[in-house]
Amino acid sequence: MKFNLLNITLYKLLVNLFLIVFIILFFYKIHLENFIPITGDELNSILVYSSNLKTLLLKNFPGNVPFFNFIGYLNSKLSDFSIISFRFVSFIFFILHFWIIKKLKVNNVITFIFFLFSVNSYAAIYIGLYNSYIFSSFIFVFIFYLQLKNINEKYNKIILILLFIQIYDHLVNLYLVLPIITSLFIFSEKKKFIKEFFLFFLLPVMAFYLISILLTGVALLKINQINLDFVINLLFENFQGIFLNGFNRIFFYEAYVDASEFSFRGLIISLYLFDKLFLIFFIIAIIISILNIKLKKINIIFSYIIIFHIITIILINKDPAPRIFFGFFGFYFLFIFYFLDRFIKFKKLFTSSSFNFIILFILFLKLSNFNYLKKIKSSEYFNDYNFTENRTSLNYLKKECKLFNNNFSEMQKKNYYFNYIYLCNKKFNLSEFLNYYRS
Repeated sequence: MKFNLLNITLYKLLVNLFLIVFIILFFYKIHLENFIPITGDELNSILVYSSNLKTLLLKNFPGNVPFFNFIGYLNSKLSDFSIISFRFVSFIFFILHFWIIKKLKVNNVITFIFFLFSVNSYAAIYIGLYNSYIFSSFIFVFIFYLQLKNINEKYNKIILILLFIQIYDHLVNLYLVLPIITSLFIFSEKKKFIKEFFLFFLLPVMAFYLISILLTGVALLKINQINLDFVINLLFENFQGIFLNGFNRIFFYEAYVDASEFSFRGLIISLYLFDKLFLIFFIIAIIISILNIKLKKINIIFSYIIIFHIITIILINKDPAPRIFFGFFGFYFLFIFYFLDRFIKFKKLFTSSSFNFIILFILFLKLSNFNYLKKIKSSEYFNDYNFTENRTSLNYLKKECKLFNNNFSEMQKKNYYFNYIYLCNKKFNLSEFLNYYRS
């Protein structure tokens, strides 16, 4: 008995040791092996939304995800203004995925399979950037875990709060938020759920979006003063116009309105071109959701969520950008592998020493040969990386630490100001940034 316990302890220790080593190696490969300059999206997120509380709840562009950017704001106050410190925020949420997988008490090899798929897919690019997709993925993964433990609707309130965070952070999360809410309603005591839905989801969504609508309406006026008294007076004097402009900007943004009509064939093709692994997981999740209704290997609510997920995509009737599926990727993964782990044949496979060795060996090879710079160069978003702008900024700032505008483009000014704050050890000043950006 003691010998068996010792073996189990050593095995767990080895598994955790391998995981830690792989995480450190992955971090090195992404952030330290090559210098990767900041992207345009990251500049917007950091300079406009993550550096000042006055702009945190603005939603003049879909890229602002307030809860995630609030964590970035705290980071900007507690650490230096380097791009790695901001990107580390995303990496922490990648690590937290493994915490949830461990809590599910599935076979340890599933942890490494998730790692392998993350490294070998487009997910690796987003893990290395300061953006909210990995944050959204973690919250959906956390919701998956809570729903598994949601006996007698114990975690309905927490799940609804997390869904509020998701829908407020990014409207495209509606594709999975709405199916989860609908499924919860079906499987919950109706009166109790409606009350909790109103208090913990609908009320905060309405309150926070009202604030964002007004702030966004004000921001669209491109005012020069940002002091509180001036903004409040402006709101009272132009409330209706500000409200309508802010509402239209948030909910009828051109990227949503101009999106082409939904086509299932078009969705499959776009996912295939974007990342074949995302497409595979999407299709397998649909198949397993149907199988689980009949076999009932795990809580049937997850089957309803995936089925309603597909129906929601169809009903919204807009062709979703394939990158948004990264936010759903973790949920798909856990649904698939938690289902498979309920079968004896798969359990035997997952506990097989040879299978474990193969997965670990492949993961080690993939990580050893992983080249983040090469991966982003082959991506469709490579042009968003500020390689040229960053060189220009460094050339000027190495000579003298001062704000300088040599007929710079908008992107160059953002890049220059970001580097100015970091390299010259300055504090972010919103008024200074706006004046410089508009110069």
